[in-house]
Amino acid sequence: MNDLPLQGELVLRRLIDAMRKKYIDERNSYRKYYEGKGYEIIFVHELCECSRKMRYSKLFPEIGILKLFKPHVIRGELIHLALEGISNMKANVRSEKRVRINNRDFLIAGSVDLYDESRKRVIEIKTVKSIANTPFEHHILQTRMYLWLLNVKDAELWYFASDGVKFYYVNNPCTDNEIQEIIKNPSAPRWPQWECNMCEYDQLCELKIQGTK
Repeated sequence: MNDLPLQGELVLRRLIDAMRKKYIDERNSYRKYYEGKGYEIIFVHELCECSRKMRYSKLFPEIGILKLFKPHVIRGELIHLALEGISNMKANVRSEKRVRINNRDFLIAGSVDLYDESRKRVIEIKTVKSIANTPFEHHILQTRMYLWLLNVKDAELWYFASDGVKFYYVNNPCTDNEIQEIIKNPSAPRWPQWECNMCEYDQLCELKIQGTK
């Protein structure tokens, strides 16, 4: 029996390594750097989800790593990479804004999937099970936050699913007041109708265990 790995296994290994660097290692380094300068770092995606997830992701980073091996996550990353290659737009454009609340300095940071410099337009890419009932509220909020972060007014929200593809236009950036209110009033969960049922930390969360979600 040939013990050499298949080419597919090697490619998958490189993909997982690249995803870990992009979604975990680089974010951790970024957070550590700015926390050393006295900022409290919050990434845009963290503002759009349950406030307890940020806490658990720091306590149990292994769970975040395991998530990278899920088929739908791998499929989504492959779609992202394909679109980055053919779009002729800037990919993974990082930006940040400083917010001061009650003598606390926050740095809100995020990376947009694609950015059309000529039109000053944000492109946010989502892979979902079905395009039915899209666009989803949390995706709209995330896109609006990116508009606020980059100081631009136009965005497109792209959905890719097994039953179709759909595109939406978003042109209402979050306001400074909206961002400040979300920071000052964290929600756990933020989306009670579905978030707990899809959470990778549900077996650790005392709110879920106690049935108080």
